[in-house]
Amino acid sequence: MMQFEPREISLNPHPQKGTENRAYPTLNQKRYIKAKCPSCTPREKSSSNSITLYTCHASASPTALLDIRIGDTHGRVCADTGATRSIAGELMFNSLRERGGDFQKMEVTMALADGSRTTMEAYTAPVSIDIEGRTVPIEILALPKAKGNRTLLGTDFLEKSGIALDLKNKRWYFSDKPHHKKCFKEVLDVNSLQAAGSIIANSYHLREDEGTPLTPEQREKLSYLLEKFDSVFKPGVDPTPYAEHYINTEKHPPVSVPPYRMTPMKKELLRKEIEDLLEKDVIEECESAYGAAVVLIPKPDEKTRLYIDYRKLNKITVPDSYPLPRIDDLLQSAKHTTFMSTIDLKSGYHQINVHPADRDKTAFVCPFGTFRFKRMPFGLRNAPAPFQRIMDMFCPDLPAMAYLDDIIVLSPTFDKHLLDITSRGIEVDPDKVSAVQKIPPPRNVKQVQSFLQTCSWYRKFIPNFSEIARSLSNLTKKKIVSTWTESEQNTFNTLKNCLVSPPILSQADFTKPFVLRTDASNYALGAVLLQGAVMEEHPIEYASRLLNSAERNYSTTEREALAVVWALNKFKCYI
Repeated sequence: MMQFEPREISLNPHPQKGTENRAYPTLNQKRYIKAKCPSCTPREKSSSNSITLYTCHASASPTALLDIRIGDTHGRVCADTGATRSIAGELMFNSLRERGGDFQKMEVTMALADGSRTTMEAYTAPVSIDIEGRTVPIEILALPKAKGNRTLLGTDFLEKSGIALDLKNKRWYFSDKPHHKKCFKEVLDVNSLQAAGSIIANSYHLREDEGTPLTPEQREKLSYLLEKFDSVFKPGVDPTPYAEHYINTEKHPPVSVPPYRMTPMKKELLRKEIEDLLEKDVIEECESAYGAAVVLIPKPDEKTRLYIDYRKLNKITVPDSYPLPRIDDLLQSAKHTTFMSTIDLKSGYHQINVHPADRDKTAFVCPFGTFRFKRMPFGLRNAPAPFQRIMDMFCPDLPAMAYLDDIIVLSPTFDKHLLDITSRGIEVDPDKVSAVQKIPPPRNVKQVQSFLQTCSWYRKFIPNFSEIARSLSNLTKKKIVSTWTESEQNTFNTLKNCLVSPPILSQADFTKPFVLRTDASNYALGAVLLQGAVMEEHPIEYASRLLNSAERNYSTTEREALAVVWALNKFKCYI
């Protein structure tokens, strides 16, 4: 059941007076559209300051959400084709006023859902909204006394920006680029709404991109710092002189594959990518005995990434075993740093040159010819090693950590959160594990292995992981007849549920004692590392493994002792 009340707003300067739209004449009479019928009473023109106001509390339904930027504030807002004016939500209005927004006071008349009218104080101000590289100047309306209302974009913005909404396919695009469609999220369902007029069931406020908003003083200092070193953000910077990438294939003969087939649309996207890389001096045309195929990988923002399939080249490349930092160690290093800022290097690999003697080995073939990389491409076997090596070269004396092209500056000034370290501890990123919930039951051994590998990445969050996954692990063993029974299905569902609501792990405090608890069953060992008082123990990490055929013959005492020895070795980096 729906309830309407005068809270949130939607603008409609010309509210309809009824649900009929045609005049029905008697026999032999002319037919008219009601709006043009000479016998019908013409609709009164509403004042431009008249607003139809409805709020509907309903279950979730589809709404078009767009990511925009106003000044230095990023946010996700609702695009509403039923609103003639764009509205600043309460948070956005306050944010714009703090930044010196030029708001002009006015009064508007609102028609409420019960038919009554009321006058409300309103403010308007010119703003520039940035969306996908375009800047759209519009006048936005704010109703400060309508508490709880949120930011939405009306038809004034949609028309001026040239944005078209494809509600059927849940996408939007610029009218001058109809083939470049972008997805929007669905959060609201108003199919059952039958009330006349414009009804908004939900909208979204403009929020800060991440973390807690900076104070005006902090923003001023940050702006000054960014302006002072703006040269590091400019495109077209020369590659670093401190490193080069080598591809050691010893005396192996060149390897090559024919180009993959592509649709005309993908060919056009590839052509643009190649032109862009040529312009940036990242690649060059060549004649080479090597040749890898090109793959276009879709990105979450509806764009595409050029990926070269270097699998054959990687097989003959001598590995560079330079170590990458462990995520666990980075998390522990950040224990006493609640706030931090991150720097993500744009196309970081392209900032390292490929050694001239090895450039032919990076050659790729496509419908437009053969090209090779002058800068280090993604996809090479040893690409992470030289990049991490040069990052480690510059970071030892800085209050920062580096993982490939992500630099984490440990500082109490800015709030970019690291790997979802919350004030409570370390937890699984829900966006990362949501895809696991959509995985259908596996149909072959390879799919079972893939599912277990995915779950194993989060095994430190799941108590007794090996015991839970035992029935699925058995399916991957050789000389075992694979049958999917109710037991395997229950295990499959249990693992997915464990990932949705895993316990939150705390970060280790090496100034306090640890507690190690172990257990052993007929099939597996389990352990948990804890810290804290007896009644307030919190987990640091879980671990488990299956027993092999010989260990399953141990006595109960021997299995318990094995669990202690194994757990001490497992957690030796802590204790």
